[in-house]
Amino acid sequence: MEFTVDDYILGMWFAEAPNGDNWQMTIIKRDGKWLGEYRFRYKKDDKVWHSNDRKSFYNFKIPEEETEEEVLKKMEVFFDVIKIQYPRGEFISIKGDFNKFIFRMAQEPWFNIKKISQEDFEKEYGKEGGQDGEI
Repeated sequence: MEFTVDDYILGMWFAEAPNGDNWQMTIIKRDGKWLGEYRFRYKKDDKVWHSNDRKSFYNFKIPEEETEEEVLKKMEVFFDVIKIQYPRGEFISIKGDFNKFIFRMAQEPWFNIKKISQEDFEKEYGKEGGQDGEI
């Protein structure tokens, strides 16, 4: 999911299967609208960057009138279903901006992040971004 400086990031959910496959979801509020994205990752190798893992991404919207508490309750039910197949799971509450998101997520052992210059990014991924959701 791409973020803007004005996004409110509700949180991130992460779950992993015993074989290393995993699932991740993020919910944000942008311009008064709730947006969500989740992805499944099917492991093919142990590389963090440029792996041959297969990923499937899905985007969804939540009705604007839903309160934060209602969104969290619905996502908890969804997450419980996901954890049937991906039993090791956790919810990381952000409730803030991108800076709070990066600070909090950098503390998670499963969250991989690297800092690169704009020039190096464009060399590696082109001006439009990553391939198959990889950035």
